Amino acid sequence: MNPYTWRTTIRDSRAFVGRAAQLALLANLVATSQSCSVVGPRRIGKSSLLYHFAHTASADLPQVVAYLDLEELAGAGPDDFYALAIERLMRAGRGRLDADPARDGTAAGFRRWLARITEAGVRLGLGCDEFEMLSRNARFDPDFFAYLRGLCSNYNLALVTSSRVSLFELCHQGNLQSSQFWNIFVPLPLGVLTEAEARTLVAQPFARAQVPLDVPTQAFALNLAGRHPFFLQSVCYRIFEELAQGRPVDIAGIAQQFQDDARPHLAHTWDTLDETSRATLAQLAAAIEPCGLAHEVWQTLHHQAVVTGDASAARLESEGWRAFIRERVDAAARAVRPLARPNAAAGELRYADFDLRVESAGGRTCHVSVLNSPAGQAHATCTLPFAPEQIGAWLVDLGGQIARRATTPVRGEISPAAIGEGLFRAIFADAVGQTFFESVGKITERQGLRIKIHVDPERSPQIAGLPWEFLYNSTRRRFLTLSRETPVVRYLDVPAPTQRSRTTLPLRVLVVIASPRGLPALDLAHERAEILRVWGKHAEVQVELVEPATAAAVQARLWDWSPHVLHFMGHGQFDPLTGRGALVFADEANEAKTVTGAQLGVMLANAPSVRLAFFNACESATCPRHHNLDPFSGVAAALVLAGLPAVIAMQFPISDEAALIFAKNFYPRLAAGEPVDLAVTFGRGAIHTELQNSQEWGTPVLFMRVPDGQLFDLNQ
Repeated sequence: MNPYTWRTTIRDSRAFVGRAAQLALLANLVATSQSCSVVGPRRIGKSSLLYHFAHTASADLPQVVAYLDLEELAGAGPDDFYALAIERLMRAGRGRLDADPARDGTAAGFRRWLARITEAGVRLGLGCDEFEMLSRNARFDPDFFAYLRGLCSNYNLALVTSSRVSLFELCHQGNLQSSQFWNIFVPLPLGVLTEAEARTLVAQPFARAQVPLDVPTQAFALNLAGRHPFFLQSVCYRIFEELAQGRPVDIAGIAQQFQDDARPHLAHTWDTLDETSRATLAQLAAAIEPCGLAHEVWQTLHHQAVVTGDASAARLESEGWRAFIRERVDAAARAVRPLARPNAAAGELRYADFDLRVESAGGRTCHVSVLNSPAGQAHATCTLPFAPEQIGAWLVDLGGQIARRATTPVRGEISPAAIGEGLFRAIFADAVGQTFFESVGKITERQGLRIKIHVDPERSPQIAGLPWEFLYNSTRRRFLTLSRETPVVRYLDVPAPTQRSRTTLPLRVLVVIASPRGLPALDLAHERAEILRVWGKHAEVQVELVEPATAAAVQARLWDWSPHVLHFMGHGQFDPLTGRGALVFADEANEAKTVTGAQLGVMLANAPSVRLAFFNACESATCPRHHNLDPFSGVAAALVLAGLPAVIAMQFPISDEAALIFAKNFYPRLAAGEPVDLAVTFGRGAIHTELQNSQEWGTPVLFMRVPDGQLFDLNQ
């Protein structure tokens, strides 16, 4: 039996998930006979909340809570309300309340009964669902609401109402314009679930039914439906049907089914919004990063559970909403910027360079030089906060923390912020620090400061392997690389010149998926489906997959298709004895075949259209603890030295979920003509925003040798 319920009120307590804070508040209010007004958009779970509260709050006297669906009173009058209230309270009391429906089911009888109940010390709660049914019914006039308000004020009776708009608004409509009924209620806005509650709603029913659900599929559900309980129930219902029958999850098919199921409900919300709110949503659907909104517009959209975040950094609640909005905007033929286009603020941002060379001087001592900056040059000698022999072990510990998404390090480990703060304090000290802060002060509102870390991997290998992406300014409580104002790149000075390529959109991405036998299995089938689903929607990005992933097949497509980007997904290896890195391709028999960075460099040298290599590849947990280089420095450095303008590699293992979030935010920005380091910053920010407690935003490393980060000169 499918455990998900998404077309009716959830009445099975085992299927009700979350709302812990709201339930606790309701219990406290009813225990002190205070009334509460639950307000939220349709399908947000108001009815399920009231029903669940009523059926869990009446276990023992002296408290009894009953649930009333006021749609039952359509066309009825006040006496029907009191009769229904007595009937439901008696049922909730399970024989513990002394009541006579014939005697007490009238206005006067209900008041006398409440007096007796109050004298006995019993507290009553009435959960009045769909309260609009009373406020819109002409038979329930101001006198009825005044009488009901008096009952709550004088006896142990608390009302818990649910409505789509506030009671204040309801009481200032029609014949209730002078009613003060609303002002005895504590308002309780009901929005989307918390992140933890949403994850529980996705995972718990599968676990209870003993139907395996992998992490990428959970992430797909949360990304598509957001934290909206109704939409989560909808998409999980479809996924459960597939998995319970032993079928693989058809991501694209379920996404389409979800849009079909959700469209009437999304359309209802869309049709109630004013033109300003719709235009704002069109802009949000066209943006990658969070946007600032006018507070009044944000309030409207947040109340409707369409946006999340605050007014200064709002984003759409789900990809389901994004797809629907695009559909509506396209249908109306509005002139909306395509998704890949940055907003004006991002497009106008220009970077000044802060070129920083760091060289080992033996032990913990380093020579630091500012080669170029808005504030001039500077030199200093610094002392690293850790000894070289510690670096390898700490990097392994750091990778473990990131992989398991630890909120705090275990004993003996060092946190990303601690490593980043130690590096920042050491490097940006004395004259170098003064020059850095003066440079920050000199940049204007439309400028950023690109921090280029120049390190020679051959002369200073331990320093080259440090996680520079975690540089942390504790004064501002900010990781530098998470801000578009201060992107951090690893810049390699090589003698070979580089030129910007004249490129006509779409941006062509050649995706290599390698999973040969004999190595740990990777969830590449899901990643492949996600690539086709997510990237395939962007007109500016064209994807071609190479399967099977043999070196010969890749070389043929590099020659024949002339891609702009090579994107590799699979395993990587690093030889601690030779210091050479390699990627693991497959041979014709699907056995593992390594291709070194030098070999790949020769292959790409014969494919001049390729301007970027992106390696979503992790070493298979065999890196010795004493080794201090990140496992892909060999491959990345080899390709930059071979003439490639930019390489993105992973310095720690990265989850499929984080890799997909990064890629789907990175590539549209790149296709929009933005500098590669800015596109990387957007990808990092997306991981930071979407994955709670994850430090995986620091895993991607950008090696670059183009001065301004511009890989393409795009022709539309």
